[in-house]
Amino acid sequence: MSSRRLFLAIPLSNPWKGYLLEWIAKQPNYFPWIPMQNWHITVQFLGDIRTEDIEPMCEELAEICQTLPEFFLNFMTICPFRSMIWAKVKQSSQFETLVQHCAQTTNLYMSDQADKRKPKPHITLARLRGDYDLSALKFPDSKPPVSVLHVSQIELWESDLQPHGAKYRCLREFKLQSS
Repeated sequence: MSSRRLFLAIPLSNPWKGYLLEWIAKQPNYFPWIPMQNWHITVQFLGDIRTEDIEPMCEELAEICQTLPEFFLNFMTICPFRSMIWAKVKQSSQFETLVQHCAQTTNLYMSDQADKRKPKPHITLARLRGDYDLSALKFPDSKPPVSVLHVSQIELWESDLQPHGAKYRCLREFKLQSS
């Protein structure tokens, strides 16, 4: 049986990408920055899903997403978190509802035990394996000019693990209910 390593993600707007790119450009270039095309806000990590289960799961997710309204997320700050550098996004009840409704379907297709921790909306900008001098970073003291992200869809992404990091690609888009 073949499987694919999948997760659900919220894509970023161009203004958010631009702000993050500008911030990274002002930082020391020896940090292991995540490529912009991999930036996202994780809704749920699914792990290995059997190939034959992907289409039925997607059909169910499409139905669920059509019942959930579009919403907004607010950018908070850029900061270190454990062995990463995150762009933190403010938790919201709409995000939690989205996660909960998606998990009711996706958990049925997961081969591993579902993660019971409450997800923290964020964008991973760097994974710090080894010693890095974080004092060299200049963390922002203000929010980006466009600090609100309009969430109108989620996406199913595949994670292809490579020797030099993961390559992500979007497999499917699921539109939320427009208001």
